[in-house]
Amino acid sequence: MIKIFVCFLCIMLFSCAKKKEERIEKETIIIGMNLEDKIEIEKRGINEEIIETKKALEKDKENAMLYLKLAEANLKKQYTYSAIESAREAVKYKPNLAEGYKIMADAYFNRENYKRQKRII
Repeated sequence: MIKIFVCFLCIMLFSCAKKKEERIEKETIIIGMNLEDKIEIEKRGINEEIIETKKALEKDKENAMLYLKLAEANLKKQYTYSAIESAREAVKYKPNLAEGYKIMADAYFNRENYKRQKRII
């Protein structure tokens, strides 16, 4: 019984050490990238999220949470018009959804800030 317990303990320690090495390798790869590569990877992830959410919306057109998820992804990509439209749809199906109103406000703020910056330059 003791041998089994010792073997089990050794296996657990070995697997934890291996996971830690894998995590360190991933962190090293991420740290070694420049900022442009990190942004590109993040954009690809957001693009995939938008595509998946749109596919899910084809099946369930009245799901406010999916519209909210789409609005958040569009806002991350600075697609303010799409973010506003998606947030409006989310609020249409769930009028008490505070996150939808927040996303609309953030998108409007971003649009006005962008217009103001263009006028200054």
